[in-house]
Amino acid sequence: MKFAHFLEENRRAEWAEHYVDYRLLKKRLKAVGASLDGGGAHMEHWPTSASLSVARGGSEASLAGLASASTQEEAFLVALQQQIARVAAFTERTSEALRASLRELRAGAPALARAAPAALRGEARRLGDEVLELERFIQLNQGSQV
Repeated sequence: MKFAHFLEENRRAEWAEHYVDYRLLKKRLKAVGASLDGGGAHMEHWPTSASLSVARGGSEASLAGLASASTQEEAFLVALQQQIARVAAFTERTSEALRASLRELRAGAPALARAAPAALRGEARRLGDEVLELERFIQLNQGSQV
């Protein structure tokens, strides 16, 4: 199964707009490759981290295509940084909301345990499930960047 399909099938529908846009990043990365191939440039090393300094080999003539490759690399890295920032912001907002819900539950737990223990267990389970969903969200987004 292609990762894009895996991501679509396993993401939480109500959080869909907050996931990494894997197809966009893949498109930008293919543009980098095409600009390198089209310009006759050869990459000796594919960066494993976000870096604009990439060791390239080739003759002077083959270096002519590197300007467009550099532009494509920059576009990819900017898009990647934007996607990471979007995911991080959503993760932080969601984490804070879950912490606030947990604080409220903790404050009301003694009274709720006496009045409606099943409701307390249900709310605790719901919060636990939300934490697991957030963890799954993080793992899916990390997988899109590997």
